[in-house]
Amino acid sequence: MYGKHPNCGYIYSDRKKFKDDEAIDFKDAENSSRGECSSNVLKSTIIQTYYLKLFQHAPTSAISFRRKYLETILPVPYLEDWRIRADDCLTCGAALTGIQRIKLRGNAINYRIHSNNNFAYQLLDAKKRKKDYGKEYKRRVALNRFAALICKRMGYDLLLFLEIIKDEFRAIDQPSWRDFWTYLSIAFWSDIPFIRRARNVYLVVEYMFFRGNSIK
Repeated sequence: MYGKHPNCGYIYSDRKKFKDDEAIDFKDAENSSRGECSSNVLKSTIIQTYYLKLFQHAPTSAISFRRKYLETILPVPYLEDWRIRADDCLTCGAALTGIQRIKLRGNAINYRIHSNNNFAYQLLDAKKRKKDYGKEYKRRVALNRFAALICKRMGYDLLLFLEIIKDEFRAIDQPSWRDFWTYLSIAFWSDIPFIRRARNVYLVVEYMFFRGNSIK
């Protein structure tokens, strides 16, 4: 896959989660079409990640990095912030440094979740899933601090981000509806003069409905 896409910095996949007392079924992984890409090939989302700081893509076990691109993120500071959900800083850092990514079709990974895993085991049972707002708050603060450091390291002009939000959206070959609403909201609520903000909103809408090869 890297040979076909030399500009790709990392590849990731969905995964099939199973408990530690379940048998492993490799059929999904074997039939996951590892040589095929999903939509949004070589998608880059620097601005989206900076403003929303959402979890990106996949956990570490489902990601493959090219070393030269991984070195743009490492070393990771504030190690205490990442003892849980260490994949946050890697995927967020990859997006903020502009590393282009490819997602494989299907579930290429079988992901075992042990019953003594206090965080991940809840993901398998919706009834046991509880929202810990204290942990989520700390996580968002940690991501905010990490994003600020990466942006400083990269020398970004953060004010320029608000002006070119529509350009990042229009660089996506096949924007999804989630992409559309995400970029539209950032453009609409941006703190720039009304005329320029309205122009960004218009160009996001125009691309989605009239020019992009959108996933409808």
